[in-house]
Amino acid sequence: MFAILSACVTRETPVIADTSCTSFRALSYAVPSRERPETAANAFDTPQTVDEIQSHNARWDALCQPSAVR
Repeated sequence: MFAILSACVTRETPVIADTSCTSFRALSYAVPSRERPETAANAFDTPQTVDEIQSHNARWDALCQPSAVR
């Protein structure tokens, strides 16, 4: 009799929580300015590093900003 009852059970689809936006964040970078020039003791990020960080941040914005949440 119990075998018949188990056939009537409705199975729910498991919910998978995506925590990637809470696990990662947009990155910051340092660029020289008039007030904080680059020196031998104070090196800033290279243009290539800045480009890579901006690319990462653009992807993070597209996926993780509240307006992008679907």
